[in-house]
Amino acid sequence: MEGHTTYHLLLRDIVVQTSTGSLRRISELHPSHLPLQYPLLFPYGDDGYRVDIPHRDRDQYFSLILNSKRLFQQFLVDAYTMIESKRLHIIRSKQQILRCESYENLRNQQDLENKDISNVGQPVILPSSFTGGAHYMMQKNFDAMSLCKWFGYPDFFITFT
Repeated sequence: MEGHTTYHLLLRDIVVQTSTGSLRRISELHPSHLPLQYPLLFPYGDDGYRVDIPHRDRDQYFSLILNSKRLFQQFLVDAYTMIESKRLHIIRSKQQILRCESYENLRNQQDLENKDISNVGQPVILPSSFTGGAHYMMQKNFDAMSLCKWFGYPDFFITFT
C-alpha cells in the first residue's frame, strides 16, 4: 500500500509472554484483554468482551462484576470504549465504500487549483449511524425540523437540570 500510512492509537497496552518465551502485544479487542486488565473481576480467566458474544440467560447467582462497586464503573467505561473502538475500526476500514457528499467537496477542492488537499476535511468521515458524530447530529436536527414542519412549532421549550 504505497502512499498510505496507518496510525494505531493504543489506549491500553498489554504485553503477554507466550509459552515459547517471546513477548506478544494483544489488542484491546482480544477476548483475554478484560480478564488480564481486571483479574479481580475474572478470577477464573473467563473470556471478556468479544465480537458476536452469545447471549445467555441470567441465573440467580452472585455476580462479582455487578457487585464490585467503583471497579465495576471503571470496567463499564473500558468495555464501552472497546465497543466504540470496534465500531470506529469498522468505519475506518470501510471508508472507500461509504457514499458521502463530503467526498464530493474534497473533489471540488482538488479541481479548484488546490492540489494539496491534505489539510481539507477530516481523515475519517463518520456516517450518520455513528452516535454522537457530526452527521448523526445533523440527521437528528433534520428530523426535529421535519417534525416541526408537520406538527407545528412548539409553544414552550422547557429544560430540566
